[in-house]
Amino acid sequence: MCTNCNLLSKRAEEVIPLVDVLLCSFDGYAKTHDELRGVRGLFERAVRGIEEAKKVNPDCDIKIWASIHKKNIGEIEKIVILSSYLKIGIEFFPISPISGYNNELIPSNEEILEAFETIIHLKKQGFPIRNSFHSLKIMRNNSPFVCNFPLISVHINHLGEIYCCEDPAGNPVYKWGKYPHFNPFEIFNSIEFKKVSGGLRKCNSCKLPCIVELSGNISYALYNSFLKTK
Repeated sequence: MCTNCNLLSKRAEEVIPLVDVLLCSFDGYAKTHDELRGVRGLFERAVRGIEEAKKVNPDCDIKIWASIHKKNIGEIEKIVILSSYLKIGIEFFPISPISGYNNELIPSNEEILEAFETIIHLKKQGFPIRNSFHSLKIMRNNSPFVCNFPLISVHINHLGEIYCCEDPAGNPVYKWGKYPHFNPFEIFNSIEFKKVSGGLRKCNSCKLPCIVELSGNISYALYNSFLKTK
């Protein structure tokens, strides 16, 4: 489950026992996070929520998902230290450009290079950064990669729509109909699915940790992914 953690401390006992992996979105440290999210006090509530979630379900794999953008590049070390203090993992990723929405937040190639050099350095020091060195180097260098996600997963939204993937703004790329009428065996074995998923493999429009970690050799990527789970 991916959450902004705003209500996590209040709902932890209800929700967290049912969750295997909890991804907690952080867009910066303290004031920066609150300003980017437009919610005063959200950072402190998120920290309290994580602490409460750990108490409720110690077996839940809790990670901070930290986006990298122009306003938080100078706060990388603070966010990493926070994850270490909370004794949870952290994964970084550069934000994806959404035309007309976040243009002013997109870092330059030089800024991305410097940011991920810092992250790699901190990982080598033993901080709980869960990105592999392989994926961090892809993000640092803005390297093209082969995406396996469309081959092994589909999305379902609140309307019950099934689709292959979504663009950075959250719009479905290709829909397969609605959940009650979805036949996975028929779809996954169809020529159409293979054509659509194959075309998305070189999309490279996002670099979310789950996407980049599963890139390249699918068997090796899945093996390493399972090694990371508790």
